[in-house]
Amino acid sequence: MARRHKTLQLIRAEWQSDLSQKAVLAGVLLQLFTTVLVCYLAVQVMPIPVWNAMFWILVLTGTMQGIVKNFIAVPAGRWLYLFQLCDPASLILAKIIYNSLVMTVLLLGTLLMYSFFLGFYAPQWWPYLLSVWLTGLGVSTVLTLVSAISAKTRHAGLIAPVLSLPVIIPVLLAGMSASRKCLESFLPEAFYKDLLVVITLDALLIYLSLILFGFVWRE
Repeated sequence: MARRHKTLQLIRAEWQSDLSQKAVLAGVLLQLFTTVLVCYLAVQVMPIPVWNAMFWILVLTGTMQGIVKNFIAVPAGRWLYLFQLCDPASLILAKIIYNSLVMTVLLLGTLLMYSFFLGFYAPQWWPYLLSVWLTGLGVSTVLTLVSAISAKTRHAGLIAPVLSLPVIIPVLLAGMSASRKCLESFLPEAFYKDLLVVITLDALLIYLSLILFGFVWRE
């Protein structure tokens, strides 16, 4: 109960901190809108597989900035305050939950803008949204842990994307495979296998984050 209470307090603190920095989220959404608009102006009609692949490229390039800054922007004084306030597991869990909520907002915003300009081609739209959300959860978890690790280095903004890409690629491949099957008229059974792979990777990443963050915390 104590850990749950601390985790909720940390999530609330993250929300209040972002409220005072609305320009960051607005800047990310503006970047996503600009990227989608450029895609529309460049290729107004595209094949369905290309439509799906382009969406995931936009998600990866557009949301990384909004998630990675979470730990990198934390000053040294606040690290000392958090060290006295809570344990490592509560902190990283709160960061993962909050970043997953931010990722959900960014995913929905990207999908709405993308569908408005380039259409929505998924007949199985509920499974498509589920696969997108679960993949976004894995991506946000990876970016949260990597930003915590790179925050201890001098060039955090450069190191975070480099470290995160090798871990994000398996999650993206599984998520892209699951979402691509939702573009068919009838949902194949292989979709559930891909979805199970995404769920397993998400659970594994969260578990490893809870373990590995303790070592970063002590540095």
